[in-house]
Amino acid sequence: PTFSADSDEANETTATATNLGTLSGLTTRSNRSIHTTTDVDVYKFTTQATGTTAHYVRIDFTHSVGDLDIDLLDSSGNVLTSSTGTTDREEISLSGRTAGVYYLRVRGYSGARGNYSLSINAPTPTFSADSDEANETTATATDLRTLSGLTTRSNRSIHTTTDVDVYKFTT
Repeated sequence: PTFSADSDEANETTATATNLGTLSGLTTRSNRSIHTTTDVDVYKFTTQATGTTAHYVRIDFTHSVGDLDIDLLDSSGNVLTSSTGTTDREEISLSGRTAGVYYLRVRGYSGARGNYSLSINAPTPTFSADSDEANETTATATDLRTLSGLTTRSNRSIHTTTDVDVYKFTT
């Protein structure tokens, strides 16, 4: 079969990698391809927390059409680990991988070509409660008292999906 270049070409090296940005949760890209016998695809991504066994990088493809493999690279482009199986999926766990910049390289085994889908399930950062908790309602609002000019409070957080922070002040 013939394969067309995907919309991310030319992402052959870490210098020209497709930058997926800072990831959290599941990100997928369909209709990717290794379209020539020398093509490789490189993706750059940043994680914000240490991975667990639930986190991974993966490609899904049809092995009988072409055997594709993946490599996880560090921020300097050094290979950390590879997946070189013989099924319709290659997957690398991000378990224990600290927050930072990574590259994923997709390549054909011995010049193989094929279409694939890319999935990255990146860790979601966790946030701690700030020192003003529990300021969830007007009755428990953090009292900033009378303000004049610029007032700044650093290191505040919305640390859960239901958290709200309420502040009261007088001008």
